Amino acid sequence: MLDIKTYWNNSSASIPDDKDVSNYAIEKEKLFPRESVICDLGGGTGADALYFLQKGHQVTLIDVSDLALSKALTTARNLGFEDLIKTKQHDLNTGQLPLQADTYDVVYSRLALHYFRSAILSQLISGIYAALKSNGVAYLTLKSPDDQAEMKYLEETSAKLEDGVFDEDGHIKTRFNIKQLEQILLSADLPKGAFKIRRCIEKLDGRKDKVKSGSTQLLINEIELHK
Repeated sequence: MLDIKTYWNNSSASIPDDKDVSNYAIEKEKLFPRESVICDLGGGTGADALYFLQKGHQVTLIDVSDLALSKALTTARNLGFEDLIKTKQHDLNTGQLPLQADTYDVVYSRLALHYFRSAILSQLISGIYAALKSNGVAYLTLKSPDDQAEMKYLEETSAKLEDGVFDEDGHIKTRFNIKQLEQILLSADLPKGAFKIRRCIEKLDGRKDKVKSGSTQLLINEIELHK
């Protein structure tokens, strides 16, 4: 089994340098306060982070892959945004975040938090909430078990360990349903009313990169935190 950094470096190497910004990022950026200070968790080579820079925000990009972060910095430099981006190489499997409390207007994470068992995810949620400024917001998405195409691919390529938890060559992938996510969020000891969860669909057609299942849309669960 490859160590986690090597695993994601290999994955990042296959991502095109001109990877498209996600439709989810375009949709959510409209809701960000102007000139926000943003943390992008698990943002990889930075396609969404770079879009946020172009919209006038500052971004701290966190990922376990140093190759991905290097690619993001190179692109930001080429676009003239290197003063607006910071990168931090960090393994979220620790359950800890290298973030100061009360620092970010927005914490954003697209399809990066479904690689952690419930206890670790709960710790990460607590850290995300702590990192938000007063009146800050987090937008977090995870793949959903309601997506039949994704689940079919996962069940063919991975071993099921427990409800919603799978092992692919030693690497954890989760597909928690809404009720499971509610319990995880409750265990994160957030204030009452601090979160909501909803199902949504993200269109993927027309993108240069594809998900492994080949789907042209994803059914995802979105967690929204408000401080």
